[in-house]
This record gives sequence, C-alpha cells and structure tokens, in this order.
Amino acid sequence: MIGNTLIDNSENLKLADTIKEILRNPKINHIDIATGYWDIPGTAVLAYELNAFLARDNTKLRLLIGKDPYLFAQYNKNPKYKDIKNWPEEFIRTDINEIEVKPEYENAVSFLLKYLGKTDKIEIHIFKKNENEEKQFLHSKCYIFYGKGISYGIIGSSNFTEKGLKENSELNYLETLSQIITAEPNGINVSKGHIFWFNEKWALSEDWSKEFLEQILRPSSIAKKVLDDKKQKNTAILNYTVLSPYETYIKFLIDQFDEIISFNGKITPDDYMPKDPNFKRLTYQAEAVNQGFSIMKQHHGFILADVVGLGKTFTALMVAKRHLLETGLKNPVLIITPPAIKQSWIDSIEYFDKGEVSEKKIHPFITLTTIGCIDDVNETGEYIAENDFDSAFKKEEYGMIIVDESHRFRNDSTIMYQKLDDLIGSINPQPYIVLLSATPQNNEPYDLRNQIYLFQREHNRSTLQNLGKFGNKLENYFAEKHNNYKEYIKKEKTVDGKKIPKTKEELAHDKAALIADSEDIRKRIVEPLVIRRTRTDIERFYQEDMKNQGLSFPKIQKPVAIPYEMNGELGNLFNNTINIIAPQVSHVDSDENGEPVLDFGATAGEDGLGYYRYRAIEFLKSEENRRRHEINNLSVTGTSQRLAQIMELLLVKRLESSQAAFKESLHNLHRYTENMIKMWNADRIFICPDLNVNKELNDENISKNGTFEQTLCVLAEKAKKANKKNSGDGNEGPNQEYKRADFFDSYIENLNNDLRLIDELCTKWDVQTSDPKMSTFIFETARQFLDPKRNKNNKLIIFTECIATQKALVQKLNEMPIPNCNVLSITAKNRDDMKEIIAANFDANYKGTKKDDYQILITTDVLAEGVNLHRSNSILNYDSPWNATRLMQRLGRINRIGTDAKKIWNYNFYPSTLGDSQINLKNRTYVKLQAFHELFGEDSQIYSSEEEVKHFDKVIRDEAQDSETPIMPFIAELREFKKNNESNYVKLSSIGNTIVSTTQSENKKAFSELKETDKNSKALRSALYISNEDGSATKVSQLEFFETLKPLSTLKETETDITLIEKYRKSVINCYAADKQNAELSMKSKLRKGDKEISAAIKKIKSLYNFGMSEIYEEKLDEISNSIRDKNFSLINKVLEMNFKNEGLGTIQIEADIDYLHKYTHAHSSESEANIAIEFIVK
Repeated sequence: MIGNTLIDNSENLKLADTIKEILRNPKINHIDIATGYWDIPGTAVLAYELNAFLARDNTKLRLLIGKDPYLFAQYNKNPKYKDIKNWPEEFIRTDINEIEVKPEYENAVSFLLKYLGKTDKIEIHIFKKNENEEKQFLHSKCYIFYGKGISYGIIGSSNFTEKGLKENSELNYLETLSQIITAEPNGINVSKGHIFWFNEKWALSEDWSKEFLEQILRPSSIAKKVLDDKKQKNTAILNYTVLSPYETYIKFLIDQFDEIISFNGKITPDDYMPKDPNFKRLTYQAEAVNQGFSIMKQHHGFILADVVGLGKTFTALMVAKRHLLETGLKNPVLIITPPAIKQSWIDSIEYFDKGEVSEKKIHPFITLTTIGCIDDVNETGEYIAENDFDSAFKKEEYGMIIVDESHRFRNDSTIMYQKLDDLIGSINPQPYIVLLSATPQNNEPYDLRNQIYLFQREHNRSTLQNLGKFGNKLENYFAEKHNNYKEYIKKEKTVDGKKIPKTKEELAHDKAALIADSEDIRKRIVEPLVIRRTRTDIERFYQEDMKNQGLSFPKIQKPVAIPYEMNGELGNLFNNTINIIAPQVSHVDSDENGEPVLDFGATAGEDGLGYYRYRAIEFLKSEENRRRHEINNLSVTGTSQRLAQIMELLLVKRLESSQAAFKESLHNLHRYTENMIKMWNADRIFICPDLNVNKELNDENISKNGTFEQTLCVLAEKAKKANKKNSGDGNEGPNQEYKRADFFDSYIENLNNDLRLIDELCTKWDVQTSDPKMSTFIFETARQFLDPKRNKNNKLIIFTECIATQKALVQKLNEMPIPNCNVLSITAKNRDDMKEIIAANFDANYKGTKKDDYQILITTDVLAEGVNLHRSNSILNYDSPWNATRLMQRLGRINRIGTDAKKIWNYNFYPSTLGDSQINLKNRTYVKLQAFHELFGEDSQIYSSEEEVKHFDKVIRDEAQDSETPIMPFIAELREFKKNNESNYVKLSSIGNTIVSTTQSENKKAFSELKETDKNSKALRSALYISNEDGSATKVSQLEFFETLKPLSTLKETETDITLIEKYRKSVINCYAADKQNAELSMKSKLRKGDKEISAAIKKIKSLYNFGMSEIYEEKLDEISNSIRDKNFSLINKVLEMNFKNEGLGTIQIEADIDYLHKYTHAHSSESEANIAIEFIVK
C-alpha cells in the first residue's frame, strides 16, 4: 500500500518505481507533471505504463516544462549545445535528433506520435513568463496523479528525465492526503494544494504540443524509423487474420475439439451404431468415439473411464466397429474381459450385428477371451485362468485390443500383465489399445502407469507433451509421484528409531500434498489420455440426451454407517485375540506426546503369533539355499516377513468380517502350521512357491495317497516338475525339499509356540455363539434396509469378501421370520448357472418377464463388475474390500441407467476401533477414494461422509454441482456455439492463415497453438503453449490452456502489435525447438545409436529389396534409408525392433511393414515445419 514517504532514488525508493505503482491504480485518470527539463529517455522509463494509462477512456496527461537554471548552466558547458539560446525548445530538438535509436526509446516516441495532437490525451506547455509578463525560471518539480476519490502528489528535486527518475541522488516527498493535494485558497484558508498550484502555472504557460509534434518530433530520425516500422507492420498484419478475443478463443476450441463434436467423416454414427430402431442414440457416446479416435491417433490408445452405468461396453463396440470399417475390416479386434461379463459382451456383439448388412457385421472380426476371475475359496484373491487367456493369443495381428475392467492389469509383475504386454509388443504395427475401467487407479499412481504403458510403449519417449521438468520421461514422472504417495498415506513417522503417529498438522500437510499430486496427475496424464464422463456431466452438458431419451439419474445418498459394539466377555475375547493375532499392532510406540499407543506387550514368537508357517526361508542356514528364494531384490527375511504380515492382516480382516469367517481361517492356519510341524518331524520340509503345499497335504489327498509320508513323495515329484517347467532342470529352482539340518533349531520352537497359541484361540472361539455384528445386521435389515419408504422395490444387495460370511448370512436370514425375504446366494461356482435368475429378479433392463422370487442377493465380488442389479436401490457392504475402488464397482451395480429409483442408499459396517487400528482399513479406504476423486472426479461419496467429492471447474466453480469432468465444459461450450452460430462456426473453421487477437490486462502473456507439418504441408500434430512477458514459453495441456484463457476471452479487443506477435512467436518456436532437441538427445542417450546401429538398420532395409518390390515400394525403401542416414533415431529404433517376415504371403506382409516404417520418415523427419496457427496476446 502506498503511503507518505521520502523518495531518494535509493535501492527501494526510486521515483520511477513509485510512479509505476501509482499508475497501476485504475482510478487514476489525470496526470499533471511540472519539470525543469524533459527528455525521451525519461519518457521511455515510464512508456509502457503511460501508454496503458492513455489507452483507457477519459485519461489525460499534461506536461509543463520550465527552466531549471542549474541544468541550463550545466548544458551550456556541453559543446553539443554551443550557440543554442532558446530553452527548452532547441535543447530538446538537439537531444531528439542525436538520440541513440533503441527499442525502448522507439516505444516512447511511438506513443507520443500516437497521442500528441489529441488534446484530450496529451498536452505539452512551456512556462517562460509569470503573471506580470516577466521572464521567470520554473525549476519546480511536481508530479500529480488523481481521479475520483483518490490523489497522489510528489514534489522535490527530480526532473522528468531518466537520471531524475532513477539515477541521480534526489529528494522528493510523496503526499497521499487528498485534502492537501486538492486544497484551494479562499477567504479563510490561504493554502495551495498541488493541483491548484499546477493550474496556476498552466494558465500562464504556452501550448507547445503542435509545434513540438510537427517541427521537432516528426522530422527526427527516430520518429521517421518508428513511422516506417509501423507502415511495415501494418503491411505485415495483412498476412494475419485479426479476430476478437472471443472469436479467437472459439477458434482454439474448434481446432482442439471439432473432431469430437462433428460427425461429418467418412464413417458416421449411422455406420457404427446398432440398427435397432429402439436403440437410444446418445450424443455423449458418439462424442466419446470421436474423442477416443482423436486420442488414439496421437497416443496409440486411451482409457474410457465413464462412471459405472453409462454404457462403456456399447461405446467400446462403437469404437471397434468404426475402426474395422475405417480399415476395411483388415485386422481383427481382440476383446479381453472378465469371465463374469463375457456373456454380456457376446450379447452386445450380437445386438450390434442385428439388422446389419452381412459385409458390415463385426462378429467375424472380433476375438473374445477372458482374463481370470475372483475366487474366495482358498483365500487367494485373484487368479489367472491361463489356458483361457492363452487360447486367443498368437493367432492374429490385431489392429485393436480392447481390455474391459482394465484395472485388473494394474500390476505389471503378474503373468497376466506380462502376457498381454508381450502380445502388444509382438504386433507390428502397434495396435490401438482401448482400456475400459470406471476405476483405473485402484490404489496408487503405478496402477494408472501400468495400464497406460500398454499403449505408451516407449516410457521415456512418451507422446505426452506436458510433463513439465520431466520432458517426455513418463517413467521418471510416475516414479516421483509414486514415492510421494507412499509417504503421504503413512500415518506414522520414525523419530530416533521409533515409529510415532504423525501430528495433525503433518497429516493435514500430507493430505494437501496428496491432493496437489493428484491434481498434477489429472492435469498431465488423465486429461490427455482418459475419457471420463460422470452423471453430472451428462445432466449438465448433454441435456438433449436426457430429454430425448427420457434418461434420469437417481441421487446417491451419503454413506450410512452401521455401528456395532462388542462388550463384556466377547469384548475381552476380541481384544485378547487382536493382541495375539496382531502383535505388530504395537508397531506404533507412542503418540506425539510420548504416550503409549495400543501397547499390549505382545511379542511375536512369545505371546503373539509369528506366522512362522510362512517364514521358513528366513531360518535357512546356507546362503545358497537362501538365495534360491530371493524375489525381486527382496531378501528372504524381507519376503518371509511380508508373507507373515499379509496373513496377519488377512486374519484380522476375517475377524472383522464375521465369526464364521474367522473361525474357518483360524482352523485353516492351525492345519497349515500342523502340516509344517509334521514335515519337520518327517525330516522332509517342502518350500514350493509354485505349488499349494497346504492343498497337497489336505485330508483328501492324504486319504488318496494312503499316508502322510506317501503324500510327501507325490509332492516331491510335483516340485521337480514345477522346477523343470521353469528352468529345464527338476533339481534347480525355488521348489525344494529340505532337511531339518538345513534350518536353525529356533524355527521348530517358533512353530510349536504358534500352534499352542492357535490351539488356545480355537478352543475359546469354538464355544462362542454371540455375534453382535450379525445381530445388528438382522435388526437393521428389518428396520431400514428393507424399509419401503427407502426401498420401494424391496430389493437389497449385500456384498462380502468371505464365502464363510456369506454362508452365515444366508443361514441367519433363512432362520429369521422376516416376511418376503427370500435370499439368493451367488458365488463364482454358481454365477453362470444363475445368470437368468439374477437378471430376472434384479436387472431393470431385463428383456424377459421380470420376477420377484428373491428380495435379497448376497454375493462376493464376483458380481461387483459388469452386472445390472438396479431393480434394487440399496447396497450393504457387510465388510469392506481390501481394494477400495471395489466399493465404487459395487455401488455401480445399482446406480445405472434404467433404474426407477429416485435415491440410492449405501450402507456400510465399519471396522471396530481396535481392529481398524491394525489394518488401518477405514483411513486407507478414505485416502484411496479421495485420491480417486481428485484424479478422476466422481458423482458421490462412496464409503465415508468425510470424502470430499471433487468438482473440477476452475473457471467458474459451483460447489453445488457434485463432480464434473474438467474438460467437458469446454467441449459443451463449443457444441452449443456450433448449434447457435452455424455460419460463424463454418467461417472460423475455414480460416487457414495465422490468426491473431490482442487484448489488455495486468496479467500479460500470450496463448499460442503451434502446428507441425511435414514437407508436403500435411498436418502431423499440434501443441498448445502459454508464454510469459519475459519471453519464456511452456507447453501445456488442453485443460490448463483453456482454464487460463477463458476468463480473458471476454476482454475488449485492442490494437494489434506486430512486435508482440513476433516476440511471442519466437518464444514458442524456441520452446518447441528446445523440446525437440531434448527429445532427440534423449533418444540418442537411451538408444546409443552410433554408426554401428545405423549400419545395422540400413542392412535390414537393404534386405527388403530382395523381395522383388514394386517401384512404389522401392521408392519408399529409398526414403526410409535416407531417413536412417539422417539419424532419424525413432525410425532406427523401429527398424532394429522389427522382425521382417514373409510367411508365404508374397510381399503383402513386407509391404505392410514398409508402410508402417514409411510413416516414421515423415512423422519424425527433420524436414517437418512448425508454424504458429493462432496467437492470443494479452498486453
């Protein structure tokens, strides 16, 4: 804030800086300056601010030049002013004629030429005589700035010259009190204010404006240059199309999104949509197809992440059919889907072919396979149906691969992922990859990364253009985000070797940092590669779809907590059990105040379970044996402790699920531990990670083999076969038989202690019959889950992770006298057989006769994906899944298009405080869901009312609108503009030359679109840049670009400045050139391509001439060879990776390979050109 002060041109008190700050105030509309002398360099110091000031309406500058006797005497000593008597006219003329031509001086002269002669803008007077017509020096210096309700006055020693404003040691005083500055003498008060004094002198002065302009300024060399440059600039501007800021904004939108909203290509929605006249044609699906193709062309694939229930299967089939039609049905499409929804895909493909002409049916060109399923029987989670997965592979050179529920490929270390990754890598050219998942990030950033890597094949040469400091190194970008995430979700920190809880401030910081990183991933990764529409998007931006097709969406209510407590004897047993099965609960030693936290004193191997059944490798003596079991750089100690922790957490989770589940798991652990002790006693200890040893030693197999010892012999043979399959040698590998002597003696002691503790727990829990959670469930089922006020269809979906819990729930419900409460129980085993019954009773879209044979459906997560259960509007999570985003998938079963419900109810049993402290389930679920909300946006709170449902609309944020996809408002705005302004849309679309627009604001920058073309002027790609006033430019995403630009699009258009156009054009071109050079350096560094590699690539290309190619293809080979010699590193890499093969097909395959490589000679050619297509300048 400006206040009264002395101004002496010291470091922080320069007069020029003070005046600049005053001129930024939009209320100032008058400037009066009195000075003993004036020059162009002084004007140049303030030229930008004065020009901006005068550009505003109703602003004026009055300049009064007097005679400073000291300066006059000094100038007379200078030979340059010899014989000059007329002050100040001839002195100023001499200065201007001899001034050095500099851009900053030119700017000052330019604005003087622009505004002088306009008496309402600038007037210059000379003071020579007083009121008595006597010659008088005027060496007063006064600067006055005022407007309505505001005024500043500066008096002192500084002339309006460069030295006076910023260099000389001066002394001036800034007055801010308006009463002093505006004071006028009257009969009582004789004080003169700054303005009154100036007006007195102004009235006595002579107007010099016209004379100065015509006789001094215009004839000067610098003015002539400015006028010549302006003439040239005006000519140059003719090469541009000048539009208003809003028109330019719309043109940017057209260039980026026209391909999405327009349907005028060779293949239209009429071609790829189902022919059923009753099919609901939805614009949001057709636009998703267009947007998907736009992304694929640039990035080789995309993720379709519409929230559950918006029809991703149909959208994906539209993408597949359009691709097949555009490529002439040349290369088939592979679709990979979970087995639970394979039939749904088969039905959808048949629906698309119904009524279609035979030559356009897609069924013959689609291969459908499954990726495995969820199985709870052996407590193993996901497993791979390898035979089914293999059946589709290595058969075809697919042109497109669609992966449904692609979050199943979030882990790149699974065999399933590696097989798919290998398949994609083996196909040439690289197929398009379409990933479908409403929850692409399940837990951490690497979930998203691994899926993206399926189509972003060169991880450190990504096609993404906005990774900031990481350039195009996608791997480095995700590594930083992943490491950050791991730190942010920890609730503890280590201090002096002890783990203590983080403080509230630290947790708040971590949460804010998590949100910031999620925002960055969303901006740089999600927006360019992911298509996601929420129900809010559909309601807000596709209202015609809603109206024409009669769509409506229910409102999801906040999650309802179902609390339950364990008291008395059961409470004590529960607490003691947690103490025994989870001794690591005391891994947090103290809170921030040093107080103990849940320190029960339990120690693994003593009064707490150590899960030593799973830690055998930790006790092996020999280093050779230990090395056999080292995995992924983990020591045997690390591996065994990790396995033990997994079992510990699983057991706690089962305890939280139900007594039935816990008892089953506890008895299983008893048997598994007993088996290990039996093997020890038999002196035959098997460690076989590729076999299920516990299953091999179950009662059924022992009975079949005769004895325990005979079963061990069978196990030994299977271990050798497993090794041989992996390494070719039955004796080499991780599946080994050991002797007691191979282990430290402490191992059997620890095993026996574990068995003792498990025995005691089994004894205590086997007699326990009270189950408060189950009792609460029965009570709430009758009270609110089936309350007709909430649940008018009397349908309830219950999810649990444990089959034992599922069985217990079914049994309890069947025992209870709840009317109209028939229970349907679904697992992986009976899912396919019960498909029709599930649909008839719970699918609102079912085409057959709907039934009400069942009111409650209890299921594991086998029905969490790809199934319609939306005749129900109520869901109960009896226990919470490890995979937090399963909660979203579950809720999506009932929150779907076609439901007649107005509200959706989501009930959750929360883990008890004690159990939750060990598995950290509630907090971890919240953190992961919050990260998902931040990344992708979501319609509702899923698990806890603490979740902040994110709404990404930075331009105009309306928190009442749950969540919307951030890029959607811009696409919708363009669609609406096209609808209402068809002729203008066509006009703007057809403009071919460079477009410029200029406006004015304090935030000076430029927005540019750069288009890269090949030597034949064919468009290759485009990029968006934001440039700053200092000349730096940054490549940005569509979202960042339009969020920043939109608020400026309504500003007033100002005069086009060719200098600024050139300045910002150069900044963008320089940034583009630097990025391109860095990318090429990165390629060279990574690939180390030298003469040897170039020679190898040339040799491979030369071999293709031997296939007797046509003249056209020989010319293409020539171009490829020349491009390799020009060190086209991307092309060299492709050639060295490829395996050219004929396979008895003549030249067909070789020609396809050449066509593929030929694209890289253009797309990566050094002959490509980059030009600015649109420039929006804020000056």
